[in-house]
Amino acid sequence: HYCENAAKFNLNDAANLVANRYGNRDYSLRMAFSDCAEEPEPQPECNGSPTPLGYEPKDRSVLDTARTWTMVDTNAFSADGQVKSLELFSGAANRGLRIGIYRPTGAACQFTLVQQKEWPSFAPGYHKVELTGSDIFQVKQGDHYGFTWLNYGVIDFDYSVQGHYCENAAQFNVNQAANLVANRYGNRDYSLRMAFSDCAEEPEPQPEC
Repeated sequence: HYCENAAKFNLNDAANLVANRYGNRDYSLRMAFSDCAEEPEPQPECNGSPTPLGYEPKDRSVLDTARTWTMVDTNAFSADGQVKSLELFSGAANRGLRIGIYRPTGAACQFTLVQQKEWPSFAPGYHKVELTGSDIFQVKQGDHYGFTWLNYGVIDFDYSVQGHYCENAAQFNVNQAANLVANRYGNRDYSLRMAFSDCAEEPEPQPEC
């Protein structure tokens, strides 16, 4: 069971051993081996001070009256990182809302939805939502955040001079292409804001077996 020789070795030394001599033995030594090959890649833990992306979550003048619409903010995340919390101001209860991360595919307002979470309802008023575990949004530099209301509008907005959103009358699932349009209904400031933590300068995590 063993290769052996009358020698000791240091790290990085060549260990030139022999067989068929004193190796016919069973020693009372056993290793506890953990296979790392099938472990999921660990997610980085971004603990820096979060920076806001979005618009102040306050009571605004307008609530959408159209059904089932997706809005994606044209402002992108500046680096790889995480969104562990978000703030919003709800204008109506008992209306489903999805918020997710959209990755550009090249052309303007063309994305792939890469992560999403759904809530069945928010009571009217201000909400801070803490995301934990697999619900934490993992973003890449250049990703955008967006949201979809599943009935009538949920998040209050004010009209804006500038166009801040790509949008369309549709809802999307994770890994689905989100083909949106600009220069139509995007001149708005919605009461939704992400708390973004930049992971770019964090040390690379080691796998845990």
